[in-house]
Amino acid sequence: MGLDARVRYTIMVIKESFITLIGEKPFHSITLKEVCALAGINRSTFYKHYRDIYDWRDKLEEALLKGAEDMISAAGDADDITGLLTAQFENMKKDQNLYHAITSPNFESNIMERLLSTVLEKTDEETRKYYSGKADYERRWDYHYMIKGCIGAMECWVAEGMQEEPEAIASFCARKIYSSGARPRT
Repeated sequence: MGLDARVRYTIMVIKESFITLIGEKPFHSITLKEVCALAGINRSTFYKHYRDIYDWRDKLEEALLKGAEDMISAAGDADDITGLLTAQFENMKKDQNLYHAITSPNFESNIMERLLSTVLEKTDEETRKYYSGKADYERRWDYHYMIKGCIGAMECWVAEGMQEEPEAIASFCARKIYSSGARPRT
């Protein structure tokens, strides 16, 4: 059964308050008092949903990761890196304010790395065969290089207002992934 309208509204204003405050200061500096004042709720209302501000962030990250896993399951073709990345970037574009906040250094989290890793791990078997001639340490280095490079490009895309279509950033990241060792299927 879904949440009633009051609960959905409360969760939404809490999220919006965090997004606003993350734009102003580091996450660890945000106080519950500030969140509640900005959301127009009292502490007891906040505590009905979250233990503390870190619990809010943990639950947000869990929901984002579950959303990525659901998106991957729905996609069907886990070997299509470009398609999976496009779907993830389309999700990001739908909630630009949130992703602008969580890609900010103020969010103080590795959620973007975890999201991208979730997507790439689903394609791991397909890409692994293109690394078969490399040593284990080279495969690990390539993987981390791909993740960090894609995150850097994605953060730039988000910071610049996601002006390009999700397909453009997905195609760019896929080309970089393939150029670091894996090759697309022919």
